[in-house]
Amino acid sequence: MSLNKLFWFTAISFLFLSCSNKIDEDAEKSMLLETDRKFAKMSMESGTAIAFKSYLTKDAMQFNPGMPILKSRNSIYEYLRRGLDSTSVISWEPLGSEVSQSGDLGFTWGRYTFSKIDVETNKQKELSQGKYVNIWEKQIDGSWKVKIDIGNSTSKTQNAVDSQ
Repeated sequence: MSLNKLFWFTAISFLFLSCSNKIDEDAEKSMLLETDRKFAKMSMESGTAIAFKSYLTKDAMQFNPGMPILKSRNSIYEYLRRGLDSTSVISWEPLGSEVSQSGDLGFTWGRYTFSKIDVETNKQKELSQGKYVNIWEKQIDGSWKVKIDIGNSTSKTQNAVDSQ
C-alpha cells in the first residue's frame, strides 16, 4: 500500500472511530441519577460523613450557607463527622440529572432535609429543608464522584423544588 493510501485509510478510520465515541446521554443521566440515589441511601444507612467520604473526589468542595467554602474530601468529612451526632439525619431525594456531551461531567439536583431523632420516641423531627445541586465528575474507572456540593435551605412553607 502506498504511503498516500495509508494516510487516507488512517485518517478515515480515525474519523469513523472518533464519531463512534458519542455517549448515550440518556443512559449516562440514568446512571448518574442512580448513583446519587445510592449516595443518599448510604447516608441513611452508614451516616452522612461516611457517605460523603465515599462519594467525593479528593479535591471536592462544599458550599454551605453562611460558612467558608470547605475544600477537600477530608475537610468535608471532618466537618460532617464533628458536626453531626448519632441522632442527626441528612436525607435527600434526587429529582433529576444532566450530563455533558463528552460524558465526563454531570449534575444532579433535588431536595434535602436535616432532622434529629428524638431518642425517647425514636421519631425524626425536621429541623430544616432545602434544595441541592451536586456537580459530578466521571472517574477513570467509569464511576461518578461529587466534585462540588451546593445546598441552600428553604422555609418549611416554601416548596424546596418546583415540581414542574
